[in-house]
Amino acid sequence: MTVKEIKSLIDQDLDAAFEILDKYFEEDPIYNAFNDEFISPPLNFDKRIFCRRLQRFVQRNKELINAENEDKKFLQPDSSDQIYQLLCNLNFTSQVKYFKAIVKSKKPIIPFVIRAEQNYGQSWLYNRLIYHYQTEKPIHPPITIDLKSSQFNVSSLVQHLALNIGVKKYDESESIDVHRHQIKEVLLEKIETASQILIIKNVNILIHSEDFEAFVDIIDYFFTKIKSSTIHKCIFFFIEDELTIGDPYSQYCIFSSKTKAFQAKQEQLLKFIALTPIQALTNKCIEDWLGLAEEDICDCFNLEEKTIEQLLIDCGNGHPEKVLYYICREIGQEFDKHKSKWLKY
Repeated sequence: MTVKEIKSLIDQDLDAAFEILDKYFEEDPIYNAFNDEFISPPLNFDKRIFCRRLQRFVQRNKELINAENEDKKFLQPDSSDQIYQLLCNLNFTSQVKYFKAIVKSKKPIIPFVIRAEQNYGQSWLYNRLIYHYQTEKPIHPPITIDLKSSQFNVSSLVQHLALNIGVKKYDESESIDVHRHQIKEVLLEKIETASQILIIKNVNILIHSEDFEAFVDIIDYFFTKIKSSTIHKCIFFFIEDELTIGDPYSQYCIFSSKTKAFQAKQEQLLKFIALTPIQALTNKCIEDWLGLAEEDICDCFNLEEKTIEQLLIDCGNGHPEKVLYYICREIGQEFDKHKSKWLKY
C-alpha cells in the first residue's frame, strides 16, 4: 500500500489504518505512542488533529514504507501466505487490534470470548489471532475442547482440561478442587517456556446451563491462582456458537472499548474479555478492502456499487465465511485448498 493510500485510509478508517501501519512500525516507540493514544484517548482527544499528526508521521517515514513495498513485490502471487494476508485485510480489524493491545498486558492468563451467530467466522477469527500471536511469541500446540461433542457439565470440562493439558496423575475419583489445582500446576510449568492457548468451543452450552456459576468459579480460580513473571501467557478462547446478550453472561464480561476505564479493568480485574461481536460485511468493508488491494486483484472485481451489493446478497447478506470463499474463487484460488493451514485449530 502506498504512502498516499495509507494517508487517505487514516481519514477513512483509523482501525484499518493501524492494522496496515502495524506491519511497518510495530517496534517504533513513536508509532506505539500513537497506538496507545488511540486505544486510550485523553479527555481532550481531537480525532481530526490526531489524524493529521499520524499522517505527518507516515509522510516522514515514506522511505521505509516504500522500501518495504518493494520487498513485497518479490512475493509469489499464488503463495498461501500472500493470499492469507490479502484476506486478513478484509475484516475483523477491531477484534485483532484489541487482542494485540490486551496480550501486551502483564497478566499471565487472559480469557477472550469470541461472539457471533453460528458458523459466522469464529474459526477464521481465532485462527487469525493465534497466527498473529505465534509470529511474535513461541507457543505450545493449542488445545481444543468442544463442549458440543458430549453431554458436558463442569466436571467433564475439568476432566477434559486435565487430560488434554497433560496432568500425569489424574484420578477421576478426586474432587474438582484437586483437579483444578493439578491443571493450574501444569499451566504454570508450561508458560515458563512458551504460551499455552486453549480453545473452548460451543461455550453457550455452559452459559445456558445451571452449571454456569460453577464454570465461572473454575475459570476464576485459574485467573487468581496463576501468577507468573514470565513473558509467556495462558490464553483462553471461549467460542460462542450463537450470540448471547444480557444476563447472566454479560456481568462476567469486560466489553471492548477504547476508554481508559477499559484498559484499567483488563489490567486489574480477572474477567472474560468479550471481543466485538462478528458482524456481516458491508459495502464499505468491501470497498475499503479493494482500496488496499493490488491492481491485479481489483481487476478481478467489478467496482460498481451495485455489483458489490449483489456480491453481499449472494454471500448470505455479507456472511463473513461465505465472502472469504467468494473472494478466493474470484481471484482464482480455492479456499478449501488452504483451509488446513488457515483454519488449523
